[in-house]
Amino acid sequence: MVLPALKTRAILNWLRKRRGWGCALLLVVATLWAYRNSYTAPFIFDDGKSILQRESLHFLPALSTVMADTKRPVYYLSLAANYAAGGEDVRGYHVVNLGIHLVAGLALFDLTFRLLKVRGNHPVLRRAALGIAWASALLWLLHPLQTASVTYISQRCESMMGMFYLLSLNCLVRGGQAARRISRRKQHLATASTGFDSSNDLYWYAAALVTFALGMGSKEVMATMPVVALLLDRCFLARSWRQVFARRWLFYAAFSPGLVWLVWRLLPTFVPNAQAVAGFGIEGMTSWEYLRSQPGVILHYLRLVFAPNAQCFDYMWPVASTFTRIAIPGTIVAGLLAASLFVLFWKPRVGFLAMAFFVILAPTSSFVPIIDLAFEHRMYLPLAPVIILTVCGFMLVTERWCVSPESARRARLTTLVFAALALTICTGHRNRLFADPSRMWANVLEQAPHNWRAHHNLAATLKAKGNLMAAQEHYEQAVRLYPYSAKSHFKLAELYRLQGEREQAEKHFARGLEFDPHSDETRGVLEMRPEPLGD
Repeated sequence: MVLPALKTRAILNWLRKRRGWGCALLLVVATLWAYRNSYTAPFIFDDGKSILQRESLHFLPALSTVMADTKRPVYYLSLAANYAAGGEDVRGYHVVNLGIHLVAGLALFDLTFRLLKVRGNHPVLRRAALGIAWASALLWLLHPLQTASVTYISQRCESMMGMFYLLSLNCLVRGGQAARRISRRKQHLATASTGFDSSNDLYWYAAALVTFALGMGSKEVMATMPVVALLLDRCFLARSWRQVFARRWLFYAAFSPGLVWLVWRLLPTFVPNAQAVAGFGIEGMTSWEYLRSQPGVILHYLRLVFAPNAQCFDYMWPVASTFTRIAIPGTIVAGLLAASLFVLFWKPRVGFLAMAFFVILAPTSSFVPIIDLAFEHRMYLPLAPVIILTVCGFMLVTERWCVSPESARRARLTTLVFAALALTICTGHRNRLFADPSRMWANVLEQAPHNWRAHHNLAATLKAKGNLMAAQEHYEQAVRLYPYSAKSHFKLAELYRLQGEREQAEKHFARGLEFDPHSDETRGVLEMRPEPLGD
């Protein structure tokens, strides 16, 4: 009887000492369950352009050219590896995407725990650091907003960038904490050996720079990481800005080559160019139009954090043109930004989370025009500080207003279970939409009936299923909403040709050729162009 009791006690002690590993395992299990129906979701929207139609990724000799020309070599290298391993089998891509998401979630869990344990934090938050970090990472991993970067294959660039971003910040914190421990040890042991320990922090700083470089090769938003790292360093690791630069000036200087490389690669996008995806040369949208529309987009993002019931795969968000749509959201977002700056000076560690949200969103939600005003994958990383602030605030509220510690724990656990289940259900629903592109595009039209791209893509899925009449209706809607889409005109002309309506087919062929006479698709259309109408 004594031996089993001793074994049980030993197991419990082992689990108690390794609670972090147990929490990490629970995070992995919960995420795998939430995404259990995502592995067979087909390629959709930009997946074709990024993977299927990019033939240079399919042949290793041509890959070096792509790596040299693209601004995202790490991202495209991962896609090429996926294609080499499984071709067009979507399961391999989804497994890699989910693995990236899991690593990012575990990095967020560890980073949050380490920051909450820093001296000077609220004693309630320090005592509950493990629970807060676990709850924050769980909600972040399960949130349906993340499906836009996890289940949507070609947005791996966003989740890869987020993973390297969090790993880089984690390495910075570990390096700072290692340096602090070494400093304290030197003060107590004047004869201590510093051969290995003095360089222990340098290993972490080197790892932070490596992950930063990998993130820069994944997506350009990684350029905001040095700014967030500086704020984190000042708010959690150092007592003053002088101390930040005295201790780690060389570390921050090492970020400059990556930033210079990015500026050099992005220079062509800041001149008038119809092919640009981002920059001041975007046709049809000025910097002022983009800037005045972003407050409404940011408020919509924040709404989706707490009520993700109005998600849309492709918003085609309209430019804000009325005083109400410009002034009210602009005033609210300006107030939130001003409050974040104020809190950054008053309560730096709270202000850091608020400012991190705005800094990470700045490249896509400021004044530099991007073709689309809103996409949910842009919230992949900014979602984290919002969730952490919410969880910490809820922890402090329950600590103060609940009648007893037991009732506070019960309220927290009940709320967490309810939120996790609700988010898991919503994520499963989004994954089912990804699994059926026709349902996804129909859902987009429910949220954004003005979206001509959704009509075009829904028509393509209906045509593939053999429903030609419905496909024709949606192609007609697409050209009615956006008459300049050559591809929609070509597809509509093809349907008319199949039905023997030569006059309508010739009309739409001519319209398509007018808008895009030189594309590969145009050459294919010319080969099957109907004979000119006779007398």
